Amino acid sequence: ALNNVEIVDGEGVIGKKPVLKPGESHTYNSGCLLSSPFGAMQGHYSMVNFTTTKKFRVVIPTFKLSAPFALN
Repeated sequence: ALNNVEIVDGEGVIGKKPVLKPGESHTYNSGCLLSSPFGAMQGHYSMVNFTTTKKFRVVIPTFKLSAPFALN
């Protein structure tokens, strides 16, 4: 929003560190404050394969955000 960039960095997903077995998934809800009617988010999760100890990233593609009052 307004070309401001905020970087969020921390351990876990909303304070949790889920362990996923093959085929499992984890979902959660989150939110952010927008300083304008529209914005966008993107990022990645850093993961570890416990079997191989190999680290990898799961990319979160850019997605758009909009305040409800800004939509027609």
